[in-house]
Amino acid sequence: MARKILSRARNLARDAKEALETTREKVEEYKDTTEKMIKQHPLTSVAIAAAVGALVALGVNALAQRRRHTWRDRLRDYF
Repeated sequence: MARKILSRARNLARDAKEALETTREKVEEYKDTTEKMIKQHPLTSVAIAAAVGALVALGVNALAQRRRHTWRDRLRDYF
């Protein structure tokens, strides 16, 4: 029984190492592709980054306003 568990653990560790290596290779490929696209299209890259930043800022602001509004309502109801 213990040998089966040990064998299974070793197989899982080996599979995890292989998966990690495959993931590292894919991430490296994606990084290289991204860098290449940014170098080929710098203005488009800046525009996309600005748009994403603006969307994130709008989302955070909307959440903050919603939370603040809810807090004010709770205070008003309490007093």
